[in-house]
Amino acid sequence: MKKLILMTVVLLFSGMALSAQGSRAFEKGYRGNVNIGGEISVTKGWTQNSVGLTTSHGYSFGDGMYLGGGLGFGIDMGGDYASIPVFFDAKYNIVDWKLSPYVDCRVGMELYVDGGECAFMASPGVGFDYRMMSFRVGYKCKAGNGFKLNAVSLSVAVNF
Repeated sequence: MKKLILMTVVLLFSGMALSAQGSRAFEKGYRGNVNIGGEISVTKGWTQNSVGLTTSHGYSFGDGMYLGGGLGFGIDMGGDYASIPVFFDAKYNIVDWKLSPYVDCRVGMELYVDGGECAFMASPGVGFDYRMMSFRVGYKCKAGNGFKLNAVSLSVAVNF
């Protein structure tokens, strides 16, 4: 029992050490990022996995809330299609720590270069910011002309 209490106290103080510097998400003003990541399809019968590069630019309100917009470029690993996502980005950092967890959501359109089609896109996610980096795990839903695709997304971003 004493070891459990001691371990709990050590973990609490470790968390306080992580919070010493604070997060850039709690600074008021312009924020931007460049994000690289990939998507793994979880839709039955679809094996379209992709990689992409996006950038988002917006305003941080100083309380952990960020609103912005972004665009990017994605390509299917099989070479079947290329896409250009255009989206609104909302992000909320939960605590002002050096390792700051967050929830976010991107909503917009994904334009397909090859066929000229477009699809609605929504991607809620969770992650954490550490210094100038963000790490994210999300779920992406795309629905377009006769198709619906669901994917798990993993990404890393550089914030500025």
